[in-house]
Amino acid sequence: MNRWNSFNRREFLSTALGAAASFSVLPPGHGLISELLEPQTRFAPFQFPGEFIWGAATAAYQIEGAWSEDGKGESIWDRFSHTTGKVKGAYTGDVACDSYHRYKEDVALLEAKIRSLCTLYHWDLPQKLEEAGGWPHRDLAARFADYVDVTVRALGDRISHWCIFNEPWVFTFLGYSWGIHAPSRKNFADCMRATHVVNIAQGQALRAIKAINSKLQVGTAFSMANCQPATTSDADRLAADRAHALGNIWFVHPALHGEYPKAFPGDNPLDLMAVKSGDMELCRAPLDFLGINYYRRQLVSAIPPGVGEDTSGVHNSDAHEGPLTDFAWEVWPDGFHDLVFRISREYKTTPLEITENGCSYLDSPDEHGRIPDERRIQFLRGYLHALGRAMLHGANVRAYHHWSLMDNFEWAEGYAQRFGLTYVDFRTQKRTIKDSGHWYAKLASTGSLT
Repeated sequence: MNRWNSFNRREFLSTALGAAASFSVLPPGHGLISELLEPQTRFAPFQFPGEFIWGAATAAYQIEGAWSEDGKGESIWDRFSHTTGKVKGAYTGDVACDSYHRYKEDVALLEAKIRSLCTLYHWDLPQKLEEAGGWPHRDLAARFADYVDVTVRALGDRISHWCIFNEPWVFTFLGYSWGIHAPSRKNFADCMRATHVVNIAQGQALRAIKAINSKLQVGTAFSMANCQPATTSDADRLAADRAHALGNIWFVHPALHGEYPKAFPGDNPLDLMAVKSGDMELCRAPLDFLGINYYRRQLVSAIPPGVGEDTSGVHNSDAHEGPLTDFAWEVWPDGFHDLVFRISREYKTTPLEITENGCSYLDSPDEHGRIPDERRIQFLRGYLHALGRAMLHGANVRAYHHWSLMDNFEWAEGYAQRFGLTYVDFRTQKRTIKDSGHWYAKLASTGSLT
C-alpha cells in the first residue's frame, strides 16, 4: 500500500494545490520538420529570455484516480467513462496515474522554484449539477462563482496564478453538441446556451477572485487552431475568419470586449443562446493573461448556411500535409507561429502563456529501461523555434507549458495515446523520465535551443 493513502481529499487538494494544474519551472538566471526521426539539420538556435517560464501540465481526472474516495462525488467523466462504448478500450480514469496517492512522488520529479498555475475547471462537472441542467442551465454560473470563491479563499495564499477554465470550446461543443465527450449530449441549442453560460461564469469567477485579492493573476486556457482558408477564394477566406471567431476567440472576445465575435454568416444566434439584456457586461473579464492550448492546423472551406451540425457555414478539417504524430495529428510548426502572432496582434495588451502544446508518440522502454523518444524532442525543437520567432516578431509570450508531465488517461482515447515527458507503466505505476524529459529539463535551466 502506498504510504500516502492516509491523506483525505481535503488534505490532498490543499497540499497538491488544486484539482487541475500546470506548474512551471523557473530558470536560474522555421520551417517544417522534414523528418522527425532524424536530427533537424535546418534548426536555428534561439535563446529565450531569462524571465521566460517553463512548465508542464496535468489535469485532475487524467492523473488522480481515487474516483470515489474520501467523499468525492461522481463527475460527468466518471459517468461517461463507465458507460459502455464511450472510451476506447473500455478504460476509465478510476486509477489513471494514481496521483491522488502518489502526488509527492510525482512532484519529486521536479526541481525547486515551482510556480503553481491552478485550473479551477478542467471538464469534471459534478454529475448532480449536470442532472440539474449542466452548463446550458443559467444557474450554474452562480454556483461556479461560489465554488471559485471557496477554493481561492482556501488556497489563494499559496497560489498566485489561476486559470478559470480549461478549453471551454472543447467541453461545450464536444460535450453538448457533438456528444463525443462528457456529458455526451448532441444538441446544438444546448451547446450554444452552454457557451453563453460559461462566458457569464468566466466573468463572475474573475470578479470573485479579484474581490479576494486583486493582485492574483487570472486567465483561462483556450484551445486554439490555426484556421487557414482551404483555397484562395473570398468565400473560404471569410469562412476561415468565422472559424477563428467561433473556435478560437468565442470565449476571449466577450471577456475582453463585451461582445461576441462575428462567427455566423448572418447575425450570431443570440436568441438561441438565451442572451439577456445586460449579459454582456456580466461576461466582461479583464483577464491578466490568455492561455493558449495549441495542437492543430485546420483548413476551412465555406459551405451553404444551414448545412451540417450548425449554421456557421464552415467546414473544418485537420491539415495533413506535414508528418503525423502517432495520434495522426500534423506536425507543422509554422501554424503555431501564425496563430500565436495573430492572437498577440488582436489582443496586444494582454500577455500570452502557452498552457498546452505537445505530441503523442508511443515510444516504450528499450532493453535498458530507457525511453528514447527522439521524435518528441524534434517536435519540441520545431515548435519552440516557431514560438521564438513569434516572440521576435513582437508576440508577448511569457510562458510555455508542455502537455504533459506524464502519460495519462487521454479522455475518449483512454490510454491509447502517450503525450508525457515521463513514461507511466499503468500496470505497475512505475514512472520513467523519457529522453525528452531530460532534454526539456536542460532547456528549462538554460532557455537555450541549441
